[in-house]
Amino acid sequence: MRIRLFATMILAVALLAPRARADFLSTLTPADLARLGLAQLTPEQRAAVDAAVEDYSRNREKKAATNAAEAAVVEYKAKQEPKKVAEAVQAERQRQEEARVERFSARILGRFTGWGGGTFFALDNGQVWQQTTSETYYLSPEENPGIEIRKAPSGYYRLYLANGTWVTVKRIR
Repeated sequence: MRIRLFATMILAVALLAPRARADFLSTLTPADLARLGLAQLTPEQRAAVDAAVEDYSRNREKKAATNAAEAAVVEYKAKQEPKKVAEAVQAERQRQEEARVERFSARILGRFTGWGGGTFFALDNGQVWQQTTSETYYLSPEENPGIEIRKAPSGYYRLYLANGTWVTVKRIR
């Protein structure tokens, strides 16, 4: 957004700036006309020279405005680069932190239909975990469903079902 605004301002200044006069040759002295070999031009040739000077001046202003806009884009990108690097570093740190989090997979022993405030979860590895919250979640009965227990960044443990639903738990045994 800032780049567009800056480029628009540059173009506006360039377009509103005084242009080369269409009668360029009339600004030259007779001595300058003679020195440049332009004293003997016909009116058509004088008009063609004036038009060429006008085109040259207009193209030069456009090029200057384009160069200024391109420089503004480069400057803006250079300012954004540290931000992008910092975001990438932060994302990598978060990924590494998640990789360090304690987690393991197991199966809940027996028939499982969900939880409802203080539910105990006996796992096939011998551990027993208990729900620490009071929420209720019911699902169709399932035999020995697979789960994953992960330590959350907060320090609490969460028991995740295969569908992504989770409940906060603590280890009892």
